[in-house]
Amino acid sequence: ETLHEWFGAAMLVLFIAHNILNIKWYKNLFHGKYKPVRILGTILNLVVLAALLSLGYSGIVMSRHLFAFLPINRGMALARVMHLAGSYWGFVLISLHLGLHWGMIIGMFRKLTGGEKLLALV
Repeated sequence: ETLHEWFGAAMLVLFIAHNILNIKWYKNLFHGKYKPVRILGTILNLVVLAALLSLGYSGIVMSRHLFAFLPINRGMALARVMHLAGSYWGFVLISLHLGLHWGMIIGMFRKLTGGEKLLALV
């Protein structure tokens, strides 16, 4: 249980760091033209944001170890439902998010490795 909380807190920190590193996306949200792919990506990103924020919030509410110092005495039943829904939907939505950015991810790995030969199997 304690390890689960530590991993969850680490993922929340990584999620926040990811959003800080991609702050330009938020700044450009209302600029430019919205074509179907951009609309899909924007909706997906906002739904991922909602799912992971609910996951983080519910994890903090249910915490028995890492965040036990917080004076939270209510909402455990709702937090459990939010945590389950957020985790399951989070897996699906993050997979879709990665799928939309897969070309960029492969390009970054090719750039880091110095070529295409290493990633020929991908």
